[in-house]
Amino acid sequence: MLTSAEQRVCAAIGERREELVGLASTLIGFDTTAREPGDPPRQEALLQEYLAGRLDRIGAEVDLWEPDSESLAGKPLVPPRLDFQGRPQLIARKRGGGGRSLTFNGHIDVVSVEPRDRWASDPFSADSTTARNPSRAACTGKISFTRCRLASGSRAIPGAGATTCAPVSRRPSATA
Repeated sequence: MLTSAEQRVCAAIGERREELVGLASTLIGFDTTAREPGDPPRQEALLQEYLAGRLDRIGAEVDLWEPDSESLAGKPLVPPRLDFQGRPQLIARKRGGGGRSLTFNGHIDVVSVEPRDRWASDPFSADSTTARNPSRAACTGKISFTRCRLASGSRAIPGAGATTCAPVSRRPSATA
């Protein structure tokens, strides 16, 4: 049984279903397939610019940049020879009224959809008419952004306990 706060959250999601499905569908449409070092960038920059614009419009402070590959060489979780040209990183902060903060963290890359001919539908297209979304891209941080949008901005979910979204507070340093 849901608490009254959970019921209010579910009602708010239901009221904004079309907006949220539309946003998720747009995000899924960007090809951000993870690449091997040396592969050309895909649509990472386009997606990050799109997200930065949305965040800017709700009053967030936005930092969009391409990390310096040389300063990250040898760091944990950074594959050898990985460069960030055409693959910018995004950090945004929406300041609130001095209360508790809520942090969202996600990623935009997806694994390969190959063999593409085995998909029943376009893996970069959402199908909101079925309960099961066949999109490979739907299983990524793209949906995390949709959840962040749901819980943030001027229309926070009543009863969710947060009224602002603070995805990350600072750009990480190269020495971290």
